Amino acid sequence: PSMSSSPDRSKGTAFLVLGVLLFGGFVAVFDGFIVRQSRLEQTARDTWDEVPATVVESRVLRRWSRDGSSYRPLVRYAYQVDGVEFESSRYAFGVDLHLNRSFSRKVVAEHPLGSSVTARVDPEDPASAVLRVDGSARPRLVLVFLVPFHCFPLWLLARLFLGRRRRGLSKIEARFVMVDTENDLVLAKVPGHPVSVFLAFAGILGFVATFVLVLGVGFPGADELAMPALSTIAIVASLGTAIAARRARRPARFLHVDLDRWSFAYPADGESTPLPKSPSLGVSSTETNTSVNNERIHEHQLVLENASEGEVTMFRFRGPEPDGPALLEVLRDRLRPGGG
Repeated sequence: PSMSSSPDRSKGTAFLVLGVLLFGGFVAVFDGFIVRQSRLEQTARDTWDEVPATVVESRVLRRWSRDGSSYRPLVRYAYQVDGVEFESSRYAFGVDLHLNRSFSRKVVAEHPLGSSVTARVDPEDPASAVLRVDGSARPRLVLVFLVPFHCFPLWLLARLFLGRRRRGLSKIEARFVMVDTENDLVLAKVPGHPVSVFLAFAGILGFVATFVLVLGVGFPGADELAMPALSTIAIVASLGTAIAARRARRPARFLHVDLDRWSFAYPADGESTPLPKSPSLGVSSTETNTSVNNERIHEHQLVLENASEGEVTMFRFRGPEPDGPALLEVLRDRLRPGGG
């Protein structure tokens, strides 16, 4: 790499970290709101007084906006503290996150006009009261919805920092050199760190699960299935991570060059092929129909030329067009006459 590549790479890393922090900050706002609601509920359960109350108004409120209609339950109840009359319309902490008609109708149906209820009242501020403090009014679907928004910045950070143990290598070496010792060279596409792979799986599954639940069973049903969905996401992401790691270890993906015996095997568990004293190496690249980050992906083959059997494939992999020549240079450098 050129001398200017290091500052450019540092600048790019700094911008990426800044983007992650900003994106994570927005997500943290939602997290903080949910944590705050949980703490308020816990405080109300532990320290607020239970006071009998009567429902004096019960109906569904509908709001219109450019994005459509939203709904919330209005349950107003009256109660007394030390002979003083108070009224409150707070049903639960965080109930406004629901915004759907089915939930609002259910709440109103459970609290008809004139019915008796038990309110939790703040002993230090009798005007502050709430009906539900068991967490049942908080929309659990929000937790599924937030999964990809948590996973994305964490995945970027994992990609940035968990790979630093390989920072002494060039970009192409970090991606493909599994082993490089005096006696052995092993090339394969280096798998992502298990944490990165898990976060990628979980983020994608969370995104898909949100739409499947909402479109499949609607908001009320989706809310009931949210916790099983979270468990399923964690289990499937763990299985996917394990399967990906197992596939990455398959010998068929590895080129093993035995520098002591001056031979190679591809796949690594196949028969060894002797290397000429001065190997002549080349690369053959074929464009595919896929692109990643606006870069056309190629099918690359590193070949041993002018061998007794003609061209022999040493390694096959996919990547952007520059990857073929770059990895070829890595292999040439290690297979210089005399073993490099």
